[in-house]
Amino acid sequence: MRASPRLADVASVASVFSVATALLLGGCTKPEPGEASRAYVPIELDAGSGPRFTAAGMVGPIKGDPVASARILVEDVGKGDYAGALTILDAEARKELDAQKLAAAWKANAADGGVYVRIDSAEVEPLGPGKSRVRVRALLEGGTLDAFVSFDEGKDEATGFVLTKSWTFTPGVDRYAIEERAVTIGAGERALPGTLTEPKGRILVSGKPQLRPGILLVPGSGPHDRDESLPGGARPFRDLALGLAAKGAIVVRFDKRTYAGHAAAVGLTDDNVTLESEYLEDVLAAAIALRATDGVDPSRVLVLGHAEGGWLVPMFFAADPQLTGGIVLGGYARSLEDTLVPRYEYLATLPGSKIDKAFLDDLKKRVERARDKALSAKTPASELPLGLGAAYWQGVRRYDAIAVAKRIRRPMLFLQASRDCRVTEKDDLALWKDALGTRTDVKFIVYPALNHAFFPGEGPITPDEYETKLGHVDPKVVDDIATFAFAQPETPVIAPSPAASAPASAKP
Repeated sequence: MRASPRLADVASVASVFSVATALLLGGCTKPEPGEASRAYVPIELDAGSGPRFTAAGMVGPIKGDPVASARILVEDVGKGDYAGALTILDAEARKELDAQKLAAAWKANAADGGVYVRIDSAEVEPLGPGKSRVRVRALLEGGTLDAFVSFDEGKDEATGFVLTKSWTFTPGVDRYAIEERAVTIGAGERALPGTLTEPKGRILVSGKPQLRPGILLVPGSGPHDRDESLPGGARPFRDLALGLAAKGAIVVRFDKRTYAGHAAAVGLTDDNVTLESEYLEDVLAAAIALRATDGVDPSRVLVLGHAEGGWLVPMFFAADPQLTGGIVLGGYARSLEDTLVPRYEYLATLPGSKIDKAFLDDLKKRVERARDKALSAKTPASELPLGLGAAYWQGVRRYDAIAVAKRIRRPMLFLQASRDCRVTEKDDLALWKDALGTRTDVKFIVYPALNHAFFPGEGPITPDEYETKLGHVDPKVVDDIATFAFAQPETPVIAPSPAASAPASAKP
């Protein structure tokens, strides 16, 4: 029994679900926890799609063009042409779908975003040998909605269709004053799709464009997309990117290596993945790209890590001496394996929880095995926490986030949500404060009403808050991050470190 999938391609499982399944699950199926497209570049409705068809003249998918077919399918559903949409799907998918189910699914998922306007973007995402999906982003009156249309190689008809909950535009942010463009992080087989978000226009100082701070967003554990999307419709990293760009920063975010088929593309599996291959290599490539971006002040490039990404901020410092500072957004201070049992013990106490004693006992055995100094590299991932192999846990054991943060003195901002059951004030923030609390270049802020995704809620935290509720990152969080970023000097003095080129630090 596995505690939780990490590199398992949960997205490919979702791609064959029907809309009926999506509706039964409250409008959100896996991929978990997010669903990101490769580019958010607006595409005109008829660009590259050939002629549009009406329900009366529909002849099925566009031969050899899954992107065009996927866009037509989503547009038809958005406009209420369900008969036309059904002709894009193969016979097996049509056995589970009819016009009534499509209408109900669209109504349930688009409720927050409002009336359909047009197709905004459509990009192919790899899923593995012979399979892919097209992520189509529909622009709604008050937000966007993402749909996944699955295809098998050599087949024109779609094999599956999944709608996700709509996202509404970030409150208080003028989206027309912000530009977003597609970027590529890394090169060759390691290339990852990302998005650069920046204010429109340039401020001239003495005839020269004013340089802006650059902020790199790094997600937490799991196969996250660039938005760190949650099933209920929340997109924390999209909120942060738009909000920080509105404040004047330039922000880059990208799909995580473990999202969709990106891990398989470079030969990563549950058994051989490491902290470096899951995170570090891509973060370093993104930092290099951000420093080279027009308008970014290369001496003011900061890294923001959430959850596990926050825990790894000191590792990023050690590997990249040019990173100016770090923002730890609900970041662990404990080692990763130390967080697992308490998290699941808490979840087991919630009403209706399916986590039983057998599950917890099994998890505890896995954690103890990961901690064992005699852990063999040959121990299969199926016998270790999160289904991750020995190489991963050996790397976790070598890395001491607090020791590295103490040694490498760079400005840091720690943001903690009081209603977070994963990363807590008493178990994590207290450790960071004990280690770094006397430093003048380190600041701590606690938000009483916020959860792990940094949007507000009430009462004891439950998974339902993330799975069914659409929230937005609290504006105060964006304000505090922007204040910290713009407060950094343009030519920071970074203390040299003997381990500055090392990807991690051995525990003393």
